Amino acid sequence: MKLNLCLIVALYLALDVCVWHGPMERFARQQLSAPPAATVHGQVITEGDLDQAVQADCFRRGVNLPALDDTTREEIRKQVLGKMVDGALVRAARLADTSPRQSTKGVDEELRLFIKQFPDEADFPERLALQHLTEAGLRERMQASLDDLAWINKQIEPQLAKVTDGEARAWFAKHQAKLIVPESFHAAHVFLSGHEKDKSDREPEIRALHRQLLTIATTLEQLSAIASDDERSKVRGGDLGWFTRQRMPADFMAGVTSLSPGQHSKPEQTTLGWHIIKLIEKKPARIPAFEEVHDEVLEMLRHQQREAAVKALMVRLRG
Repeated sequence: MKLNLCLIVALYLALDVCVWHGPMERFARQQLSAPPAATVHGQVITEGDLDQAVQADCFRRGVNLPALDDTTREEIRKQVLGKMVDGALVRAARLADTSPRQSTKGVDEELRLFIKQFPDEADFPERLALQHLTEAGLRERMQASLDDLAWINKQIEPQLAKVTDGEARAWFAKHQAKLIVPESFHAAHVFLSGHEKDKSDREPEIRALHRQLLTIATTLEQLSAIASDDERSKVRGGDLGWFTRQRMPADFMAGVTSLSPGQHSKPEQTTLGWHIIKLIEKKPARIPAFEEVHDEVLEMLRHQQREAAVKALMVRLRG
């Protein structure tokens, strides 16, 4: 099992700054007058390194860095610096470890996922060139990071005990109220968009369709297949499947919750347009049975155990 993405990214950052002397390190050399942000086993992480890493971290998470207030920016800098220091400590410890090493694989998959993050994968060679990298060089870096992760796994393995069903049941008994499955609804609709440029008033159309539903031997499913503007649901007779309140706009849900199963609504106007809604079924909120969440609880407990072991390892390396 791999570590979370944040630590993987931190390892890549530390790899570039402290070992491979990559683009961020070259950028940092242009700012020799800047004081170091941190020094790890003789390897300097400069403020320039940190600036670049913060920008990369915010870009990856979709955060608009210039729009943040000073307090938030400083908090992000501290977090990113901590990850960089952790990555550099892991790298230094692994390189100093003389015990037999496990072989690691997976560079092809890592590279595939890395390339996939670009909007146009054809841009990948150009991006590499801008960073003064080759694909072989990137593979080498990825292999080193995988080696780091394998070393961490080896270090924490003795602390990872098997999580038992008994422990999972005990956690479930204590926290089951937090696992409540919300009320859910199964509905279908006929929809006419309110944003058609050449159809500014759709109310006469939706009312005509509603009259057909009431007076002619036709069903909502048939009307939706013929007249609905919702291309995704009309092929299923307007069926929207199961959903909760949180997944639908509030004005649409007001129409849904006013119905009993089997009922059709009158024409309902929302910010999106006009609807005729049919409530097919609904299920009340409930606490799931342990068997339903068994695997998730076990995985969550394993993750917590692993996270604690990694934190303990980093405390030891920092000490």
